[in-house]
Amino acid sequence: MSPGRMPVNDKDSPEGTVLVRGRVAFPPGDRPDPPYTVVVHVEDVSRADAPSTIVGESFLENPALSAGPAPELDFAVPVPAALLTDTARLNVRGHVHPHVHPARARERRRAAAPEVGDLITTRSYPVGRGSGLIRVVLRRV
Repeated sequence: MSPGRMPVNDKDSPEGTVLVRGRVAFPPGDRPDPPYTVVVHVEDVSRADAPSTIVGESFLENPALSAGPAPELDFAVPVPAALLTDTARLNVRGHVHPHVHPARARERRRAAAPEVGDLITTRSYPVGRGSGLIRVVLRRV
């Protein structure tokens, strides 16, 4: 298996799941001040007439970011392997909640719109069988 491919049932993923792996890219020169929570969701966006459904998520509290002017952070989100079909459309979405504990980020999930100062994804990042590493770029709102 090549690096970055989504492994099925490897030692890091529970039975029947696939790990969607990638990197969250922060804007150049823009590092969030602790405390903050990084939330990465994998969503099923297959139905045009319905809201997306969260099928996998990861919450990271004050994670260490890579050095340099454009910080990045690795993520891995387990999703049910059965969802990786030719007809399903899955997307990755990222959101950084400054000054928010993971428990509160879980509560806010989709109930609250991004607030001024949050970092969010502003485009689609599709997931598919064999997608490899997905680079998710954040923008400050």
